[in-house]
Amino acid sequence: MTRRLITFLGPTAYKTLTYALPGGNSTAKTPFVAKAIAELMDCDEVIVMATDLAWKSNGEKLATALGEIDRTPQRKPIPDGKNEAELREQFRALAEAIGEAQGSPVIDITHGFRAQPFFAATALATLAASGDLPGDTRITYGAMEATNNDGITPIWDLTPFLLLQELAHGIATLRHTGHGKPLIAALRRETERLSVRKLAGQREEFDRSNALVKAVEAFCNDLATLRVPALTIGQGRNGASSERLVKSIEKYRDSCERDHPSLLPLLDDLAQMASALPAGTLFGEEGQRAMVALARLYLQFNRPLEAAAVAREGYASLFAAGPEATDGGRPSFDKDARREAERRATATEAGSDIAGTRNDLLHAGMRKGAQSATGLIGNAKDAVEAFAQATPQPPEPARAPRSFFVTRHPGAIEWARRQGIAAEAIDHLDPENIRRGDTVIGTLPVHLAAQVCARGGRYLHLALDLPPEARGRDLTAEDMEKYGARLEEYRISTQRAPGARPRAGRGSEMKKIVTAYFWPIAAVAAYVLAAVLWHGWAYLDALWAFLEQPEWWAENTFTAIVFTVLVSAVVSIAARRRQQLERAPFERWTVSVSNGKARSVAPLDWEEVRRFRNSPLEERRLIQSIISSQGERLSTNGLDLVAQCDWVERDETKREYRIDMEKFCKSADRKPKDSQGQTAESGSENNATD
Repeated sequence: MTRRLITFLGPTAYKTLTYALPGGNSTAKTPFVAKAIAELMDCDEVIVMATDLAWKSNGEKLATALGEIDRTPQRKPIPDGKNEAELREQFRALAEAIGEAQGSPVIDITHGFRAQPFFAATALATLAASGDLPGDTRITYGAMEATNNDGITPIWDLTPFLLLQELAHGIATLRHTGHGKPLIAALRRETERLSVRKLAGQREEFDRSNALVKAVEAFCNDLATLRVPALTIGQGRNGASSERLVKSIEKYRDSCERDHPSLLPLLDDLAQMASALPAGTLFGEEGQRAMVALARLYLQFNRPLEAAAVAREGYASLFAAGPEATDGGRPSFDKDARREAERRATATEAGSDIAGTRNDLLHAGMRKGAQSATGLIGNAKDAVEAFAQATPQPPEPARAPRSFFVTRHPGAIEWARRQGIAAEAIDHLDPENIRRGDTVIGTLPVHLAAQVCARGGRYLHLALDLPPEARGRDLTAEDMEKYGARLEEYRISTQRAPGARPRAGRGSEMKKIVTAYFWPIAAVAAYVLAAVLWHGWAYLDALWAFLEQPEWWAENTFTAIVFTVLVSAVVSIAARRRQQLERAPFERWTVSVSNGKARSVAPLDWEEVRRFRNSPLEERRLIQSIISSQGERLSTNGLDLVAQCDWVERDETKREYRIDMEKFCKSADRKPKDSQGQTAESGSENNATD
């Protein structure tokens, strides 16, 4: 990458000095600091800002000195700066030279005359504000006044002061607009600079601003997307992003006080801004305080749409019955309760006005009679203040519980009428519509009845004692009375059946991944742990600094490819071996069925065997299917047939299931056949309802 040196040249006769970079071993003896910097910092181009007098006095000498290291100076003419117009021309020429740099510019201000160093700083600030300043720009100064006893003149790196300016600009931008990209970019450059200094032995510890970068990023993303709960009460384990920002600033104070003490007032102002937002809940006065502060913050940022939206949601929360209607994103949040709070709020005049302002902003002026920008900004301010002056409202008296009869059969509806059952007949039930205290009557599938109970409803099951001949036809009200129709209340909860395998979820999938890649993960974890124990937490900061550099990724791409291929091969071998070990206990199993002298043997798939061994219910199904294939039926309801019955045996040594049909037919476990050779089914079945 090309590195361009931009330097100043004056008419003075310069003294020969021995220059060196701090911490460097090389030196350069020359009267021109430009030559020393070009040599020690390996600059490819040298741009010289010089007046006619300066170039006449020292231009040829500088060219000769640079020629010794195969560099040719390129003069950028500038006027003497005797009046304001010439000063402006000096500034324009300097800004143009910096802006034209194709690679990494180095600006040397050692021989800057009068206002020229100030112009350099102003030009850099202007380019940084416009986003046109390369991130690796450096500023140097040959400190002749700091020449030591060995005659070495240090070349100071003044880049930290440029970064200081970028950090101040980034903090101010976040504080006044809510946009954090400039601050994040500046913090990452500062982290990279300090990490390089630490690795070079010029600093005792790494910069610890990574937590602040993440906190700023999360806070600004929540601001940009209007995530009110994430900003105020938090969602998940990380807590409110505003609270994380305040804590991260507090942790960064010591580092900032050491490296950039002038930034502390700006950081304190930023922390004070964010500290007004955290809350434990958005319900009641505590939630109102946090949401008023957030709405006013959006007004400060001149973002009336977000301010009006926060005011509208906050005003609706004043009519909530509890936190379940305000704390969005939490497990306890109830959308029905939220809708009820919004309904009550919109019914008021203030709530209607606030919602109208929010809607007018959302429609982007695409309405007849849309208000002007000035009017809408004023309305947004009024909406926020109306919300701030309002008070939380007590909940309305609880609504009367409802009753539903889930059926589409006229006979069932008539039977309910005769019994004096006051319930609304519906042919389909959506459990989401059930509120606490509601009653549902019918013959629901078990999982739907469980959902009704889970939502606080009562489930009354319509039971009948039906003979076999009454099944398969619609029943009249008289039929239902004849067969003993009655309502029985059930309280149903959901739990996993004994022996059933749990449903695979995100946790089980993650467990499979960890199991499959255990050794590679363990090796990397061991390496990182050893590095942390040896170098401390600073190792992680240094690692992060390198991972953010695209050059590091480019240099290590081939190594990463080779490493990935080797790890994939190892993981593939380990996975096949693991699968073999997993399958071993379940392979080569058979099932034999004997009936007198006749005997048949069939192999079993290893996955089926694993399922049988993990679940007595699945093992029973296997045995039951074999009995059914022989034209017989089981009468026992036991799960563990191998332990309970003498006609079935499981041989672990030979890996064989053995079923003796002669013994089975003589046992009490066989269901007797009717006169037609079939087993009559008994039970109750409800054809009156769905």
